Amino acid sequence: MPPVQLQEGEPPAGGRRAATPAPPSIPSGSRSWPSRPGPPSGSAPERSRTPFPFSLATQNCPLRPTSPSPTLDLVERQWHKSGALWRRRGGRVAELLGTHSYQLDPKGRISLPARFRAVFADGAVLTLGQDGCLFCFPKAEWEGRAAEVRDRPLSDARARAYARMFFGKAEPAELDAQGRLTIPQRLRSEAGIRREAVIVGVYDRMEVWDRSAHDRYEQTHGGAYQAGTLDIGGEG
Repeated sequence: MPPVQLQEGEPPAGGRRAATPAPPSIPSGSRSWPSRPGPPSGSAPERSRTPFPFSLATQNCPLRPTSPSPTLDLVERQWHKSGALWRRRGGRVAELLGTHSYQLDPKGRISLPARFRAVFADGAVLTLGQDGCLFCFPKAEWEGRAAEVRDRPLSDARARAYARMFFGKAEPAELDAQGRLTIPQRLRSEAGIRREAVIVGVYDRMEVWDRSAHDRYEQTHGGAYQAGTLDIGGEG
């Protein structure tokens, strides 16, 4: 009897479909499936897939800081027998430069140069300086200077006297929305600062002078500086 031709998808007699062939079995002891065929000869190799939606090495990585702060100032402390020595490393040092004349308002506020304002955005500390002026330190710079003074031995009478003046005359300060710095009355009186004032940028600190006192200082030392006889003294 000739075989019966079945249409595609039609079960054989008896209502049962033909059994589906089983997948190839893995040999006993083998832990891997048959190797995947490689790309055709001459084709480009397949790129590796990264589990991240971005590459950490790209310029547009959201974890990378977009721009450094203008006041970024990294400080490293090294210990010596004489105390803590602070020095700068890396980063962008906040440079305070130039001489600027301003007038104080009746509340003792003085405007700062525009490029100085970012340096003091995190706060400032005023204290009585030497030579008849006030020292104004950015907050990060103050912390380094304060550590140098603080770590001097208490047995040294000169160190104790210096610390009393340096810390006892200090006042924290903040800039207002207009970039003005308020100088406390007691510091203005001790430095003899009246209405006319001069601001001097000395790289890592700002000095505030009464105009007449600053004029006298320049008359005393300006000629020696220009003549080359005014040298930097002390240790570097």
